[in-house]
Amino acid sequence: MLICLVGPMASGKTEALSIFRELGAEIIESDHMARKVVAPGSPVLAQLAQEFGEDILLPDGQLDRSRLAHLIFSQEEKRRKLNSIILPPIIEIIDLEVRRLRGTGRTIVLEAPLLFETGYENNCDYIVCVDADDEFRLRRLIQKTGLSEEEACLRIRGQNLQIPAHKVDFVIKNEGDREELVREVKRVWDEFARRSRKESQ
Repeated sequence: MLICLVGPMASGKTEALSIFRELGAEIIESDHMARKVVAPGSPVLAQLAQEFGEDILLPDGQLDRSRLAHLIFSQEEKRRKLNSIILPPIIEIIDLEVRRLRGTGRTIVLEAPLLFETGYENNCDYIVCVDADDEFRLRRLIQKTGLSEEEACLRIRGQNLQIPAHKVDFVIKNEGDREELVREVKRVWDEFARRSRKESQ
């Protein structure tokens, strides 16, 4: 079973993912895959430097992710260009990992914030959205990154993430403490198990 986890920035997807791991799921993190794709010396990183300028590279050849984020979050055209460069190779390696893990028979949870921009949602058995209101997300983003409130607001507004509600099977509200989030994730996990048993009968 492949569960795809989506949600807006700073909604708590990473924390939800760690709870799914504790419950026994195999985890795929899109961000880890993205880091592989833009590793120093990679063709994708060279293409990004050509498109956005050499100053997106750190002295050691790594991608300066904060610099790139600053460049694209307030400019929709640049954000689309970035996604057109990095998403196809990311999806390619995610797909390889999904195929490998499907052979284990275990439930896979794929953290995929840009799921609907890639069309990969058609591969998911279920789609789960982790959500929180803007105030919670803003506070989390400031705590996590150290950004000013103005910068954090710009980052959240600039994401422009479209999540079609009719395609989401479960919503996990994350506006409390970790204990509440554990309960929410376990509720969804238990429902997966129930449906899986029903399908196998």
